[in-house]
Amino acid sequence: MKALRNQGREDSEEWFQHLELGYNYRISEMNCALGIAQLERIEQILERRAEVAARYDQRLRNVPELTLPGGPSANCKISWFVYVVRLGTRFSEADRDQIVWQMKSRGIGVGRYFAPIHLQPIYQGGGSRKTGLPVTETVAPRCFALPFFNRIQEEQVEEVCETLQKLMREVRT
Repeated sequence: MKALRNQGREDSEEWFQHLELGYNYRISEMNCALGIAQLERIEQILERRAEVAARYDQRLRNVPELTLPGGPSANCKISWFVYVVRLGTRFSEADRDQIVWQMKSRGIGVGRYFAPIHLQPIYQGGGSRKTGLPVTETVAPRCFALPFFNRIQEEQVEEVCETLQKLMREVRT
């Protein structure tokens, strides 16, 4: 039942390993109360998150071999919840994992992000159709999320960006 309420994931280090089809049934009354309070200041929260994303954009936009998330357009507003970057094609999944490990060892909380859904264990058995998604399978192993929260300070964003750039230079030299 724990796995079913947690989107089919079991408690393990492999956060994105779905062993069965599940759902997100994890909200409590306390979380509901917190959500109501946050809705009262949603514009402030979204503005702050947009500022953090803009700070990352400004600091990383000229880094070769790093693709940043798309920004807002004239007709939309992004409610940032994560800031995912993609390493260039010269980097492998092992390179990405090395960068993630090195950043974590320096106290910088980054994480691999997104695992292709069609490669999840839940879809590998039985009569499920084997679908090849070559773009997804090429892009996903080079993506990871940078620290992203409302109260992250400018100095912390700077440290994240400096460390990332340093490790990108070192990982394949």
